[in-house]
Amino acid sequence: MQCNVKETNDTGTLEITGDLDSLHSFEFEQALDLFLNMEYGKVVLDFAGVKYISSGGLRVLVEAAKRLREKQQKLTLINVNTIVRKILVTSGFHKFLDIHSREAST
Repeated sequence: MQCNVKETNDTGTLEITGDLDSLHSFEFEQALDLFLNMEYGKVVLDFAGVKYISSGGLRVLVEAAKRLREKQQKLTLINVNTIVRKILVTSGFHKFLDIHSREAST
């Protein structure tokens, strides 16, 4: 799994490549924690390179969403493929995450 940060004005985008499964969830959690510490006005995760997410990856998203909610911010996911979107919606994550199949304007 790889993560790259892209900055545009007050928006931080974390581009993720690889599966967010139990094998990589700790690595994802560490990268996301560092990213959230950068204090962007808008936080975006680019899932273009994510083909699968397991309960380990979902747990990391829940923790990040809670952390941002405390600052009155919302986590936005862009470029989410059909399989990952189905997992997120089935798990109820669409209720507290902004999920977009195509890149959202930032």
